[in-house]
Amino acid sequence: MDTKQKDFTISLVLSLVGIYATVEGIRMYLKAAQPPFGITNLSISPALLPIILGLLLLILSLVLFFQSVKGSSIRERFTLLVGWFGHSVKDTDIRMMVGGMAIMAVYAFLLIGLLPYYLASVIFLIALMLFLRASTIVKSIIISIAAVGLVILLFQYGFNVSLP
Repeated sequence: MDTKQKDFTISLVLSLVGIYATVEGIRMYLKAAQPPFGITNLSISPALLPIILGLLLLILSLVLFFQSVKGSSIRERFTLLVGWFGHSVKDTDIRMMVGGMAIMAVYAFLLIGLLPYYLASVIFLIALMLFLRASTIVKSIIISIAAVGLVILLFQYGFNVSLP
């Protein structure tokens, strides 16, 4: 994959992230404007920074997008991207990376909200170690419980920091 193609691909991803950050910032502003907060002035709203950063990311990623298609067409870039994606699906390293990211996403967006921190973290560590074939099931369980126990001991009791 040449540099222009990499720029094209990352510009698409960053554009989506910029749109997401901007939309979530606007949603945050609308929520902060309602009672009990009643913050209708955007300059003091907690949504100001996400909106600004999201818009800047979107603008800069669009600049990168248009620079990446100079000398070729958008259709050519998409064709190369689809071809690369088809090849990447068969690559073991990429599948392992995506699987690990999926486990992390389940932990961050699902388990943390549903289960207590210690239980969600132990499940996450066991799942990640087993997925990566880092150890046996028994060792993974022991290591996970010990690691989460040490984190709780150090941060919650040692530094007096509340954990999620």
